[in-house]
Amino acid sequence: MKGVNLAKAAGIVMFITIMSKVLGFFRTMLLASSFGTTMQSDAYVVSLTIPLIIYSVIGAAVNTTFIPILSRSLTQRGKEDMIQFANNIMNILFLISIIIFGVGFLLSPQIVRVIAHGFSGEKFNLTVALTRISMFNVLALSMTAGFMSILQSLNEFKAPAMVGIALDLPIILYLILGAKYGIYGLSVATLIGYTMQFVIQIPYLLKHDYKYKFFIDLKDTRVKEMLYLILPILIGTTVNQINSIVDKTMASSLPNGNISAYNFAINVNSMLYGVFVASIIMVIYPAISREGANKAYDNMKVFIHKGITSILLIMVPAAVGLFVLRYDVLTIFFKRGLFNEDSVNLTAYALAFLLLGLPFYGVRDIFNRAFYGLNDTKTPMINGIFGVALNITLNLLFVRYLGIGGLALATSMSAILTSILLGMALSRRINGVQGRKILIALLKISLSAFMMGFAVKGVEIGLKFIFTGLIGMVLTLGIAVLTGIFVYFISLIVLKLEELDDALNMILKRKRAK
Repeated sequence: MKGVNLAKAAGIVMFITIMSKVLGFFRTMLLASSFGTTMQSDAYVVSLTIPLIIYSVIGAAVNTTFIPILSRSLTQRGKEDMIQFANNIMNILFLISIIIFGVGFLLSPQIVRVIAHGFSGEKFNLTVALTRISMFNVLALSMTAGFMSILQSLNEFKAPAMVGIALDLPIILYLILGAKYGIYGLSVATLIGYTMQFVIQIPYLLKHDYKYKFFIDLKDTRVKEMLYLILPILIGTTVNQINSIVDKTMASSLPNGNISAYNFAINVNSMLYGVFVASIIMVIYPAISREGANKAYDNMKVFIHKGITSILLIMVPAAVGLFVLRYDVLTIFFKRGLFNEDSVNLTAYALAFLLLGLPFYGVRDIFNRAFYGLNDTKTPMINGIFGVALNITLNLLFVRYLGIGGLALATSMSAILTSILLGMALSRRINGVQGRKILIALLKISLSAFMMGFAVKGVEIGLKFIFTGLIGMVLTLGIAVLTGIFVYFISLIVLKLEELDDALNMILKRKRAK
């Protein structure tokens, strides 16, 4: 994909993703209002753990191995052969998901006992019942992962970006209508949402002449190739997901509401990641993969540098700004219904520590994708295993003194260190990753973001003496954010950030061309 088309695709995907994340944020607001940080909310969060972990594992493994092989099949053998191979993998994937669903459904009590060993009595029984409903999501999520890979290999990014909207709408509708059937109804609405995620992709597949056919051919050499590549990714992503299990296991021993508060903090964190980082990675990964496969390492470094600096340019100020304004943001958007002042304070406490690692999640993912583009899945796996071991160790060290803040701090510190180690390993592999340019950009961006943070805090403190009440808080937040954006970009211009100059020059050239 050419540079202009790459930028256009990224823009479209980012717009759809922003709409999706706005809906997702609204969904989270409604969830907070309807169920707060209660026992029911804790049970619902835990019940989704296994299906979402399975999706994260299968989705990452399928996406990173399926797309390159599909793209190669399309180029070398044509669309008909590519679709045939896609059907083969989809059928294998569906059969595997049926087995996982059956085992998970039958062993739900044992699964809950492992994940949430602190749950007992009514809370335990409720979580088991909700987990059995949630296990049906495994079937839908596996199909979603496969369809997304097929469409992305065909340079169709709109439908994959819309899956979040498909999930949010049924849940939002259920909550707006009053959540008549309580937490059980919420689990069913969630199942409908996950089902809609793969259903909405079918028209886009048909547009690209996709025709489904049931058959399984394990002798296809590409299946064996994919299996060889996928095993380290499965191990690595499974190990990474152990973090989620360990966090919930430790949080289950804390008072009611801690799991929900931690989950709300993660959702706020994830919204920022999903809007910007996921969009950048979705579009740039095929380019990194192509250059890596062709051993065009100089070009590969350019894409890696662009991806990382784009992420840092957005996520560093986002993390600083949200850290400064987190109480205002949580109060405005979440404090209603069952989500009270205690819920705000507990969520803000966890969020403060999570934000420390926010920029590095995306950096780590870019490095991971670079290794996948080099057909090296073992290095990310080893890095992931180290990260989990570090996270568990830090959890045990911090949770005793900091509670859920300790869990969040451990997650952030693990992300920072594993990102650095992965970048060093990639640099050795391809003889540098333009690390000096990235470091200089990070320093300039960080300095600008901190200056922005001081300005935002000053505006917030000053305006609180002028504006009062919820409306006043909204006005204060709006003015503080606008001030922060202005100070941030002025600082970047003064510091002469090279990447910002490139972006501005590109915009000016486009305007002149028009």
